[in-house]
Amino acid sequence: MTSEVRQCGYDRWTRPASQRHLDWIPLSTGISFKPIVFFPGDTGYQLLLKVEPGAVVPRHHHTGEVHAFVLSGQRRIAGCPEVIGAGSYGYEPVDNIDTWEAIGDEPCVIHIEANGRVEYLDDDGNIVRHTDASTAIGVHVTHSTLALTRHVCATCGTQYADATGPPDSCRVCTDDRQHVGADGQQWTTHDELAATLHNRIELDGDLMGVGIVEPFAIPQRALLLPTDAGNILWDCVSVITPTAIDEIERLGGIDLIAISHPHFYSAMVEWSDAFGGVPILVHDADRDWIPRPSPHITTWTGDRHQLSPTVALIHCPGHFPGSAVLHWTAAPHGKGVLLTGDSLHVAADRRHVSVMHSVPNYIPVAAPVIHDIRRRLADVAFDDLYGFTWGLNIIGNARQAVDESLDRYLTAIGATT
Repeated sequence: MTSEVRQCGYDRWTRPASQRHLDWIPLSTGISFKPIVFFPGDTGYQLLLKVEPGAVVPRHHHTGEVHAFVLSGQRRIAGCPEVIGAGSYGYEPVDNIDTWEAIGDEPCVIHIEANGRVEYLDDDGNIVRHTDASTAIGVHVTHSTLALTRHVCATCGTQYADATGPPDSCRVCTDDRQHVGADGQQWTTHDELAATLHNRIELDGDLMGVGIVEPFAIPQRALLLPTDAGNILWDCVSVITPTAIDEIERLGGIDLIAISHPHFYSAMVEWSDAFGGVPILVHDADRDWIPRPSPHITTWTGDRHQLSPTVALIHCPGHFPGSAVLHWTAAPHGKGVLLTGDSLHVAADRRHVSVMHSVPNYIPVAAPVIHDIRRRLADVAFDDLYGFTWGLNIIGNARQAVDESLDRYLTAIGATT
C-alpha cells in the first residue's frame, strides 16, 4: 500500500452508513454533521460537516492530519483572503491551528477526515473542549436517542434551531436593545405555546393584523397584505395554530414573509413551513441574528428592494443595522402606507414617531442616524403609518407626522435640523 493511501487513512475504511436518510446532527448554532465512519482505537473519523452562512468554526488545534474536500458552498479561513469553494481540497498538517467561517448564500458542506483529536482553544490557547472518535460517537448516539426541540425564549419570543437542550442564553435578550426577564432566562417550545395560546386575526385600521390573543413576550402583531407581489406577511409572531392556518388560507394564504428586524424574527421559519416553505426576506446587515437557519431565508442588500411596482422594502438602519420598513402604494382606499415595525416607533399620542436603539432600555440613536433615515425616506409618499402592535398607528397625515417628529427629535437632543 502506498504512503499516499495511508496518509489519507483509506487503509482504515469501513462501509459507511447511507447518508441520504441520516439527519444532520447539531453541534452548535449553525454547525451540524453527518457521521460517515469512526476509526478504531479512537484514532479519527470521517464525516460531513455543514456550516450555515455566517457561522464560524471556533479556533482549534489538530493533533493529527486533516483532509477536507468542499462539496458545496464557500468558506474563508481567518487571516487568508482566498475564498475556498466547491471542489477545493485542503490539507492540514499535524499541530495546525485555524478558525474559519462559511460565507456566501448557502451552507458550506465539507467531507472531512480528521486523524487524532480536534482541540478547541480559548483566546489564551487553553483547551476548552475536544472532539475525537469517542466524543463524536457520543454525540451521534445522544442524537439518536434524544428528541430535538426548537426552543422559544419566553421573554422575546425568538425561536431557535433544533437542539437537544435550550441555548445557554437568548442572544436577543442579552443584547442591550432587549432584556432578560426578571425571573431569569426562561424557555418554552412552539408546541407548548400552540397548546395554550390563540392567534388573533382581525383588522387593525385598514389592514389585516395577525397576533396572539394572550400576553406573551414582545406584544407585536404582524400584518397580512394582499399586494401585487402576492400575499405578504409583514413581521411575524411566535406561534401559529391550525385554526390560524385555516383562517389565513381563506384569506388567500401567504406567498412571502418580510421582516423589519431581529426582534420580530420570532417563529418566522415555523410560519414559512406552515405555508409550504414560502420565502422569508431579511436585510443582509442582520444576517448574523438569524436564530434558526432555513433554506427559505433570503437576505437582501442595498437601500431599497423593490418587490413589485407598488411594494418596496426600504433599509432604515438605526434600531438595528438591518432595520427595514415596507412601503405599499396601493393599500385599501387607494392609500400609501408605511409599515415600520418599531424601526420607527410610534409614540403614545399616535401623532409622532421616534427612533430608538433600545425602546425598553430607553437608549436613543445619534443625530446622524436621524439625518440618514430622513434622507432614505425623503421621496417616499404615504398617508398612514403602521407601528409594531395593535392600534399603534398614525392614520392620516403620517408623512407630515414623520417629518415633524424627526425635526422634534433633533431639536430635543440639541442637534441641527
